[in-house]
Formats: sequence, C-alpha cells, structure tokens
Amino acid sequence: MKKGSGDSVSVPVFALEREYNMGLQKITEKYLYNEEEYDGGNSKTARWQHV
Repeated sequence: MKKGSGDSVSVPVFALEREYNMGLQKITEKYLYNEEEYDGGNSKTARWQHV
C-alpha cells in the first residue's frame, strides 16, 4: 500500500492533536494542584517564619 498524502498527514495530526489536548489537560491539572499545594505550604511557612 502506498501512503497517500491525506493518510500520512491526517492520521498523525489527529493523534498528535489528541495527545496534545490530553497533555494540556494533565499539565493544567498538575499546575493547578501544584499551585494550590504551593500556596498552602507557602502560607504555612510564612506563618511559622513570622512567629
């Protein structure tokens, strides 16, 4: 079978788009989780330092 230009382009692009969207979701969740965790730890650390 010869790979048509449509097959060689559309299939990888669709797969990459799916992985890209999933990656963005994971990165966003990780960032939000780390930000929340960092803010909580930072506020506690600040209180201890002030006390």
